[in-house]
Amino acid sequence: METISFRIEYIIWQNEANSYTICEVSNQELGDFVAVGYLPFVNVGDKLSATGSWEIHIEHGEQFKIESYKKAKMELEEDIFLFLSSGAIKGIGESTAKKIMDAFGKDSLSVIRENPLKLAKIKGISEKKAIEIHDDYIRQQGISDIVIFFNKYDISASYAYKVYKEYGDEAIEKIKENPYILCRDIEGVGFKTADKIASKIGMYHNCRQRISAGVEYVLSVGVSNGHTFMPKDILILQVMEFLGVDECQVQDALVEMTVSGDVRLNKEGENINIYLPAYYIAENGVAAYLSHMSEEKFKVKQNELFEDIAQVEKEMKMDFAPMQKEAIEKAVRNSLLIITGGPGTGKTTIIRAIIALMKRKKLKVALGAPTGRAAKRMTQLCNMDAKTIHRLLEMDASSMEGKWVFQRNDTNPLSADVIIIDEMSMVDILLMYHLLKAVKKGARLIMVGDADQLPSVGAGQVLKDMLQSNVIKSVRLNEIFRQAEQSMIVVNAHKINKGQMPEIIGRHSDFFMLTRPNVKQGVEEILQLCTKRLPEYLRGSDPLTEIQILSPVKRGEAGVEELNKLLQSKINPPSKEKREITRFFYTIREGDKIMQTRNNYEIDWERNDGSKGGGIYNGDIGFVEKLHMQEGYADIIFDGEKLVKYPFDLLKDIELAYAMTVHKSQGSEFDAVILPLYPMHSMLQSKHLLYTAVTRAKKLVVLVGRQDILYNMVNNQREDERRSGLSSRIEKAFRI
Repeated sequence: METISFRIEYIIWQNEANSYTICEVSNQELGDFVAVGYLPFVNVGDKLSATGSWEIHIEHGEQFKIESYKKAKMELEEDIFLFLSSGAIKGIGESTAKKIMDAFGKDSLSVIRENPLKLAKIKGISEKKAIEIHDDYIRQQGISDIVIFFNKYDISASYAYKVYKEYGDEAIEKIKENPYILCRDIEGVGFKTADKIASKIGMYHNCRQRISAGVEYVLSVGVSNGHTFMPKDILILQVMEFLGVDECQVQDALVEMTVSGDVRLNKEGENINIYLPAYYIAENGVAAYLSHMSEEKFKVKQNELFEDIAQVEKEMKMDFAPMQKEAIEKAVRNSLLIITGGPGTGKTTIIRAIIALMKRKKLKVALGAPTGRAAKRMTQLCNMDAKTIHRLLEMDASSMEGKWVFQRNDTNPLSADVIIIDEMSMVDILLMYHLLKAVKKGARLIMVGDADQLPSVGAGQVLKDMLQSNVIKSVRLNEIFRQAEQSMIVVNAHKINKGQMPEIIGRHSDFFMLTRPNVKQGVEEILQLCTKRLPEYLRGSDPLTEIQILSPVKRGEAGVEELNKLLQSKINPPSKEKREITRFFYTIREGDKIMQTRNNYEIDWERNDGSKGGGIYNGDIGFVEKLHMQEGYADIIFDGEKLVKYPFDLLKDIELAYAMTVHKSQGSEFDAVILPLYPMHSMLQSKHLLYTAVTRAKKLVVLVGRQDILYNMVNNQREDERRSGLSSRIEKAFRI
């Protein structure tokens, strides 16, 4: 690393979203060269003292990559004029800059900063415009100060704008007073970063701010593991261990946080459970909305209903089974209904029948699913447009800044008379709360899903809790239909769900196992299957999109991370024609299959038809179309249609997706699924994980590995126990 002083001569390109900047600069000794880095509110004429390193760009040659910088004070009139005439300050162009310089010379910036009303003496500048010029200049200086402040703590300049938007001119004072507000308010800044700042500015390790932040951090870790709350005694022990403080200090902090509303308490018998506010509100809200909706009943004439069902059977050219008819009847009679069942039990047929029947009644129907992949599949199966729940609720990406903002809510509900949501096992407690808020009075909500799938990635176990409450109308489908009985995938999925070993009858079946006790041999077999054998066997299936490895684990020889590296080298090897970039210990290359790993509500996308929207979500699959190395972003196509200009500094939020975990595959279907079975943590050796993996396949399941691991998974009946209070809340709400 070296430090160089230079002046910015020309800004070649700047990303408005994250301030990644490419600029031509000049240094007396080095001459002119290109510098790149995250430089919010730098302008032509600025003099910087920058620390960084030289690198060779594949297309543009040598350039200086800036890691941190400081702005030098502008003293020469030439520099001040360059800055003012660059358009950096709103309201000042070249002619106005000349007038200001003629009037105030080298004092121009101090006038703008300290006595802006003096500008109003210049022809063409009103008092209002003078104040606007002052405000914009001060805002820029404020962000520059934050960048310099962050540089001391190795925090990227790309966070400066977020911090300024959140706290304004008081940002540095607020951070110095309590640096832990960063990990609560600023997306991407974690507890460890805030803790490092706190330590460097001399805050005690047992100060109240640190303990309160530690409580929130431990609760948030619980949320990331699926829990909506933590028992008080467990929370206290974990905070003590994490922070190295004593019990009394944590108890005192909890009292203060309860009074301030930073945490919420709920008593269940002798137990006290602690929630982060959003999850407490969501659980209570879901229970209350479900209770209110259940009170709505619809008067239906029996004869008319039977006639309608008969007419739909005729249109669909099929005879519904008794349980299917029961589900359709309940959908017509009730405002709330859960339809659950495994593969081959006719859930999609029921959805199509309900759509047809409701349309006969001139009712407006809306279809939704938790992910883009699930919504796309629902659209294809039902021959009707289905949207993600986020899109259904019209998430406002422009004003979110990391927070959930939906245009559809209790004051502006959805116009649909019937809302059908598929893949309900994937819906977490927060999303369920916002969905229910947007259902208008008198509408029907029909929830379809497989209760035996793994629970949602987000906190809670909404579908399971609703069923366990035993107060919401539901139909459980358990009959496998004749066509589905011909598939060993369907037959074996149901066997696994019952705790029985799957039937493996040979390689000519759609479900077989390659016993490879040695993991290295197994991995080599998987590579052969993906790159040669299955593409030939499944002619017409795209190997990149329709053949998917689902590993139970992330790490290890047969884990997602290692398999992705190997598959990338085989399927999309390095090439002179393909650009690539290495970030966060892995390489992303043009043509790679990738997955988003966290919700990003702010990022924009555009479809081929010109329609635009915002939001890419955890689990969304995409392909890297092009890397713009000089500009610092990638063109990534998500869901086969959404083009995102993806900034390089966000690459930490994507990973290769030639292989993915079983958890991440929920809501998806693939022609072929390959499942490696090798030793793993006992928590992952469960029939629910195996069942979920098998039910992702449409045409073929190939198990590769050890028979004893398969046996252990089938016989492990333990469920992924999550701490959730929703079931008991629903029961109480329905009793009131």
